Formats: sequence, structure tokens, C-alpha cells
Amino acid sequence: MKRLIFKYLVIVIHVVVAVFTSCDWLKELEEKGITVTNVSLDKTTLTLEVGETATLNATIEPTNATNKDVTWTSSNSAVTVTNGVVTAVSAGTATITVTTKDGNKMATCVVTVIPVDPNRPKKGDVYVAGFECIAPVTVHSQSRDIAKLWRNGIAQNLTDGTRSASANSIFVYDDDVYVAGYEALTVQGYHDYVAKLWKNGIAQNLTNGRYLGNAYSVFVSDNDVYVVGGDGGDVKLWKNGIAQNFITDVFGYAHSVYVSGNDVYVTGGETHINAILWKNGIAQNLISNRDFVSPYSVFVSGSDVYVAGTGHDGYEVCSAILWKNGVMQNLNGTGTFIYAYCVFVSGNDVYVAGANDGNAVLWKNGVAQNLGKGVANSVYVSGNDVFVAGWELNSHDRKIATLWKNGVAQKLSDGTRDAEANSVFVVE
Repeated sequence: MKRLIFKYLVIVIHVVVAVFTSCDWLKELEEKGITVTNVSLDKTTLTLEVGETATLNATIEPTNATNKDVTWTSSNSAVTVTNGVVTAVSAGTATITVTTKDGNKMATCVVTVIPVDPNRPKKGDVYVAGFECIAPVTVHSQSRDIAKLWRNGIAQNLTDGTRSASANSIFVYDDDVYVAGYEALTVQGYHDYVAKLWKNGIAQNLTNGRYLGNAYSVFVSDNDVYVVGGDGGDVKLWKNGIAQNFITDVFGYAHSVYVSGNDVYVTGGETHINAILWKNGIAQNLISNRDFVSPYSVFVSGSDVYVAGTGHDGYEVCSAILWKNGVMQNLNGTGTFIYAYCVFVSGNDVYVAGANDGNAVLWKNGVAQNLGKGVANSVYVSGNDVFVAGWELNSHDRKIATLWKNGVAQKLSDGTRDAEANSVFVVE
């Protein structure tokens, strides 16, 4: 009996020792915490102009590390850094280093500071593409149009006016400004156009002046430049200047291109009868209840594909149409001639620019806002601001190139000559 009691006593002593030992281990672990194993930055290189700022974001691993405190240092006084906010003080190069206080883990970003370049696109810049007549005339055969680019309301001519031209679409990517449009082949050319792409004001011919050559839309993705348009009735997609034909049964055209991931979406049609959406060159007919349909714009948001266009019943009625994933929706309007020219999606909101019986209109989620007497050709949403480009008639029935910001009009031309704004892009 004594031996059995002694045996149990030994077991109890071992248990007590084990409990106290484990408590000490837990206390030590609690004091030490979960150790940082790595730190990384969302950018490894950065280019800023003098006076600009940018924010570097550090990611700590594991995410539940106990001590996530870090320190920031710069190798050159040309660049300062405070809590990840980098400021370009003067021209030069600096290495920004973030170091964890726990584990001494480090990550770096090389920052290059360049002198201020007034031509370099900057965040918040608003670019508009369009055209202006060179003389105050309204008869098309007598007028010539200059392709124009406005940056924050300041105009730049892309052509010299010796031949009629237009800038139809604009896209800004990194430090480069791309404009798609056309220029007539000869002074008197009415149908013989050369499809053009301007990069930072320098023109590249995409066609050789064949009948109805035109570039209607440009989109840049991962340094690849996509342009769509037509050449002699052939639907064209140019990628980095190399043309790809889309097969159509009859005379065709393409008005808009949008790139999402590895997918290239193009919208256009065949002699305004069949409205088509091409995805990677494969055609899908867009169904409508109208005799003739002209799709003008495509936009991709997540897995949803939106197309805006106009349906015609002969020459008597026109209706604004929005397709979402191929399903048609008529946009409301009180007039007989209602047009939809551009679609833009921001979050859960769908914006469409167009016209209703001579009035420029912006639809937001199907609800129309009248902007004035004229036409809205393009819409772009940046943050809480909605920009619309088009034209407005003055008291002398001259078209004034106009940019509306949140419904407030800014005149881009003086009204002495007809002018139109065809496309708007805001640098994010």
C-alpha cells in the first residue's frame, strides 16, 4: 500500500513540474510574440519629377506578426521619405529602404527624380481630342478641319489644315499620349482618308489613303497599342501598327476597342445592319429590335461587357441602346432622335453619353441628364468627377467644342468656327 501511494506521489510531482515548465514556455512565447519573417514594397522602382510625391506601401509577413513597426531611410537627400511618403526634392537617384524593427528585415525601392517636364502627363490632367474648322463655313465641301488635342483646356494642333483631319480618340499611358484619327489624302479629298495614330504629336500612317481609311479608337495595355477602324470597307484592328482584318460579309467598320487582361474586345458592324461585338476576333451579333444598328463604344468591367450604340427605324426614329452581356436595354428619352455614343462604368454606376433631339445627354444608370443644346460624344469618370466631351451650339448656330465637368460646361473653342470634342481621357 505504501509502495502504491509513493508511486502516485511521484506521478503527481512529475505532472506539477510539467505544468510549471509549460507555463514558463508559454510565458516566454508570449513575451517573444510572432516574429517577422519578411517585408516587401509595392514598388521597386519609381520615377518622379521634382516636387512630386508618391506613397510606398510596406507588407509585413506574416500578417499576424506581433511587432510590425518599421523605419524608413533614404540614401540621398534628393529624396526624402516619411512613413512611406516619398518626396522628390531635387534631380538625382536615391534608394529608399524600409526596415522592420523585429528581425531587421529590409526591402528597397530605387527612386529617380527628373527635372520638371511641362509636356509630361500628370495626375489629374484632362485630355480631349477633336477637330476645328479652319474657316467659319458650314458647307462640308468648302471646309477643312484641323485635328486638335486639348490638355487642360489648352489647344494643340495635330495637323496644319492643308487637308481635312480629325482626332477621334485619345488614351494616355505612362508618359505617352496616343491619339487616333484620320487625315484626307488630298486637299479636295472627301472619302480618301489616311487612318492615323499620333504618339506625343508625331503621326504614324496606318493606311495608305484607300477609300474611307479611318482610326476611330485607341487603347493601350501592357505597352501594346491597339487601334481599330476601317480601310476601304474592311474592319481593321492594328496592334503596334500591324493590321489584322476581321472577316465580314459586306462593307464593315469598327468604332471601339477595349482590352481586359488577355482579351481584346472590338465593336462595330456591317453596313449598319448587323451590330457586332468581336472578342479576340470571334464575332457575336448584338440583337436589337431596330432595322439598322450602329454600336459605337465598348467597355469591360469585371466579367461584364457593355456596348453603347444607336438603333434606327429607317430615317424616322433613332433610339439609344445599351447592351450588357448581349442583352439590350433602350435608354429613355423624350425625343424622336436619341443617340448613344460612349459608355463608361465606374463601380456600380453605368454612364452613357449621347444626344436626345439636339440636346447633349448623359445617362447615369438609365436616368438622363440634359447638358445643353448639342451632342455628348464621350464620357470619363475619375473619382467623384464625371467628364463629358462633345459640342454645344451658340447663338449663331456654331458648334463649340465643349467639356462638361459634373454638368458644368467649359468651352474649348471660341465659337467663331465650328469645332467638336470627340474623346476625353483623365490621367489617374
